[in-house]
Amino acid sequence: MSNRLRALAVAATAALALTATTGAATAKKPSATKSATAECPIFTVVLNDPEAGFTAGRYHRLNFAPRIASLTCDDTYNIFRSYLYHPRSLRGWSVGPLGGELRTATGKRFTKRGSNGRIGFDVWRFPRGVTPPAGA
Repeated sequence: MSNRLRALAVAATAALALTATTGAATAKKPSATKSATAECPIFTVVLNDPEAGFTAGRYHRLNFAPRIASLTCDDTYNIFRSYLYHPRSLRGWSVGPLGGELRTATGKRFTKRGSNGRIGFDVWRFPRGVTPPAGA
């Protein structure tokens, strides 16, 4: 290969690399405030628990956090189970009402204290005869 062809090949490779790098740098990056979510297996509350505010039934769980690996389904299973055993002894978590499309459901929102509401999970079920909103 002649020197001129070799120089042309090097220039073309450099141009392609620059285009790829520039494209990656200008690509839209995910927002830092957006949370990742993970749906967890159904949790069955066997007996009515009026102190905790949960009636017997099958409940959905949805974890949310900036990085979903920071809150696993095993974590939320253990937190929720502990809450059912002793609602007043739950440390490091705030418990409040559901919001948004889930506000008509039976359940609660658990948020990690100090996370500005960015780390937590929802536990809910819809009463018989109530149609869940689309996507819920």
